[in-house]
Amino acid sequence: MRSLIETALRQVGERSSIPFAVRFAEGGEQRTSDQPPAFTLVFRDARAYWRIAAFGHIGLLEAYFDGELDIEGNLAEAMAAGMEGGMDRPKLLVRVRNWWHELRFSNASWRQARTNADFHYALGPEFYRLWLDDPLMMYTCAYWKEGTRTLEEAQRNKIDHVARKLLLAPGEEVVDIGAGFGGFMFHAHERFGVRVTGVNTTASQADMVRGEI
Repeated sequence: MRSLIETALRQVGERSSIPFAVRFAEGGEQRTSDQPPAFTLVFRDARAYWRIAAFGHIGLLEAYFDGELDIEGNLAEAMAAGMEGGMDRPKLLVRVRNWWHELRFSNASWRQARTNADFHYALGPEFYRLWLDDPLMMYTCAYWKEGTRTLEEAQRNKIDHVARKLLLAPGEEVVDIGAGFGGFMFHAHERFGVRVTGVNTTASQADMVRGEI
């Protein structure tokens, strides 16, 4: 299996303009160029070979998440090299697995939809506080207009932009469906004087918002 991965990664290197190196779990290193590598793929576990062979870039990412593979150096360059080299081309097994996952876990029923939502969102405020903006904790895209320097600024920009689009005026009532941790609710109320009702089926998030009101 290692020889198959060596060949596949060599072909990626031939198609990519970004030089990189590969260090294998059993020892030994392969380079795609005489130039210094922008990054090095480090195999920690040979199981990663099978995952990449079966699922392509999806298998590589899953191996990385599980610690079977590491990336030393420039992560952005690693992603770019993979795309240039064609690693993002869909694999048949990925299509089959996605089809089975959709069949098994789709939101076709209320019960499964609720289970899916809890699996994704009910991880507790402590987890989300590690990487969302403070204090609004917005779990949606931000608006990085010119001059914006922090995630907190970008999220406030986004809420202000939405509020202006809606022409919100003091005293109006707004329903925020999927209110998350209440960032839009609090900011819109404080800045635009509107009364906001939040709807959220994730208990841990709703409890946090109630505690802030």
